[in-house]
Amino acid sequence: MLIERSLRNPYVVGQAFYWSLKSNLYLKPSYERYYVLLEQFLMLCGKFKEEIWIQTKVNESLRQVSENVVNNRYKLKIPFSEVKDKARFDLREQRKKLPFLFTLTIDPKIVIKDFAYERLTVFSSKKVPLCITALNQQPGGDPVVSIFKNGDDLR
Repeated sequence: MLIERSLRNPYVVGQAFYWSLKSNLYLKPSYERYYVLLEQFLMLCGKFKEEIWIQTKVNESLRQVSENVVNNRYKLKIPFSEVKDKARFDLREQRKKLPFLFTLTIDPKIVIKDFAYERLTVFSSKKVPLCITALNQQPGGDPVVSIFKNGDDLR
C-alpha cells in the first residue's frame, strides 16, 4: 500500500519512502526486505528515478567535501581558517560535477541553481558538520540553509 502511494505521489510520499528505506539499509534483519522494496520502487517510479539519481550525486558530492574537511582538520592538522577556505574550494569543484539545476533530498520541490560558497560554514565539533546555503532557482525565492553531517545516524 505504501509503495502504491509513493508511486502516485513521488515528490512527496515517494521521496520520503525512498530515503527512509535507503537510510535503514544498514540494519541486517530488514536489509533484504528494504532492498526489495527499493528495487521495486525504482523499477516503477518512471522519471522520478532521474531525480533520485541527481540527489544521490549531490549527497555524494557533499560527502566528499565533508570527508576532505575531516581529513584536512584532523589528519593534515591544517589551521581551522584554512580548512574553511579549502572546503569552499572543494564545494566549487564538486559543483562542477553536478547538473545545472538540481534538488536536495530535504525538499525535492525546491530547485537549486548553485551554492552560496562564501556562506559555507564549517563547525568545529568532532564530525565537522557543514552548514550549506543553496540558492533557490526561483527568482525571489529564499535560500535553502541545511546542515550536512557525514557519518552519524541522525534519526
